[in-house]
Amino acid sequence: MAALPLSLEEVEEDKASLESDFIDLLIASERVGTLIDRIKDTSCFRRRRQAVFDLAAAVEKKESFVVEARQAGAVDLLTSLLKKYSDDEELVQRACSIITACSGTLSCSGKKPSLVRNKSVLEIGAGTGLCGIVAAKLRAAQVTLTDYEGPVLRLLRESVAANASCAAAIGSCPLDADATSSECYEVEDLEFDPEDAEECDDLDDFLLSAGKESRSQTLYWDLDNMRVRHMDWTDDLVRFQGKAEANGERKTLRDAEGEDVPDLEVSETFDVILGSDILYEMAHADLVASVLKLRLRMAGVAFLSMAVRDQACLNHHSGC
Repeated sequence: MAALPLSLEEVEEDKASLESDFIDLLIASERVGTLIDRIKDTSCFRRRRQAVFDLAAAVEKKESFVVEARQAGAVDLLTSLLKKYSDDEELVQRACSIITACSGTLSCSGKKPSLVRNKSVLEIGAGTGLCGIVAAKLRAAQVTLTDYEGPVLRLLRESVAANASCAAAIGSCPLDADATSSECYEVEDLEFDPEDAEECDDLDDFLLSAGKESRSQTLYWDLDNMRVRHMDWTDDLVRFQGKAEANGERKTLRDAEGEDVPDLEVSETFDVILGSDILYEMAHADLVASVLKLRLRMAGVAFLSMAVRDQACLNHHSGC
């Protein structure tokens, strides 16, 4: 069937929209270029600092500035700047906001839902599962949230349950990103006084013990388009190095309640891999690289957002 021709009014509207976008990009390109040059200029710290503040404000207002900042190499430039001026809290905050806008995991998925919609997604080192849950809400086909420790996996499962709809909990319909708060599948709040936490030597044990007293009656490892799995990155590194068979025997992990945690299947691959703040040690660089090489499908995309704790670690990961 032939497409219907556009009316003269629609043509004019499209033309005006394109012209407006073009002008926005021109303005953004010139402004970002000026600010990037000032940040590169090492002769005056106060001028460099103000340029970072101005760029942060510009990036927050318009997407066109984000596009131009990314293309101008703002991420690498500001990463280097953070290493030198890490004691300047305001500067660090503004620089990190720019880096997040240009390359952050949540920023990418939240502003462009098509990156995850109808795709299989793996979140590694999920913790509370924020990135994976956002992907699920943006209607990914399936999101697999993974971590390593039993107690973390149980809390991750509670986090998934708390963010799913009642309908999803009983498997009757797909999770709706537009579900109202009244449709939420409720998990009881942990009952503790925040002041008690200040006197607690081990906050993790404190939170876990509180969770045991008021845990949800019904929790699932698989809940609609989300599922929680145990994943040991070392397994993928060993497989990548050709030292173990894909179906090798693995020890069953149990969570804080003694329940068996399902493992991520060794042969599973994904369209999208998400990771937020997952490089803490040099060994992690090789481990994460192996995960990406084995788990990412052909033409797949990985979004990793990480703090620069050790530049050598990050460089080593980039070279893997």
